[in-house]
Amino acid sequence: MEMARITGYVEGNILDKPEEFFTLEKLRAAAHVDRRITLREIIEKIFGMIPYFKPKTSFLMKSLINLTAVICQGRILFIRKNGFQGIHP
Repeated sequence: MEMARITGYVEGNILDKPEEFFTLEKLRAAAHVDRRITLREIIEKIFGMIPYFKPKTSFLMKSLINLTAVICQGRILFIRKNGFQGIHP
């Protein structure tokens, strides 16, 4: 599936048209998600490529897992999931 072509078609032929007047904001509100979902995510959900829209906390937890700041002797050590990455004075 060519996501760029599908997204372009939806933006050009479906969104903001007076027949049904779907807007991205109305679709976001109908999805009841605690963050701004993208048109791509909406299309992926329609085609069954994703089972649900991930909540904001999911992205925050992923960030915390991938990057953890540890303060040690006045320095912040940046530790990533895959190992040590650097020191900030």
